[in-house]
Amino acid sequence: MPWFILLLPVFVGGFALAVHLASLSQHQVELQDAAEAAALAGVNALSPVDDTQLFGMDPIPGTDQGSHFQRPAGRLPRCGA
Repeated sequence: MPWFILLLPVFVGGFALAVHLASLSQHQVELQDAAEAAALAGVNALSPVDDTQLFGMDPIPGTDQGSHFQRPAGRLPRCGA
């Protein structure tokens, strides 16, 4: 029992350190989220709302959206081939 009394401050200090480190980590995540949100807000303010202002109605001439999603019947492509 005396060893528990002697080690109790060590256990409490370790617990307090763990809580403090978790709090620092949480604050870092919140700051990172705020910085990313500010960067996205800045980009949205600088870029046009509609991509057709940049690329026109047909950004890649001779293609349509449906051709990108149609796969010919048969085998699926192999990885690395």
